[in-house]
Amino acid sequence: MRHALEIVEKVKPFFAGHDSVIQGAVLAELTSLWLAGHEPQQRDDLLQMQNTTIRELTTLNAEILRGKP
Repeated sequence: MRHALEIVEKVKPFFAGHDSVIQGAVLAELTSLWLAGHEPQQRDDLLQMQNTTIRELTTLNAEILRGKP
């Protein structure tokens, strides 16, 4: 996970200054490229796992942004 966070810090500047629609479109494109690199029969499971992770991280990051421990 640390390696992923290091990459996130490197790409954040590319998202800064763009509205949420553009940011979402970039994330959708990147996700679709990631999924396309897997076998079709794996894609639904991978997308479901990714959505679960996103929901968990959203809860955690929302608490951090609001200054809660």
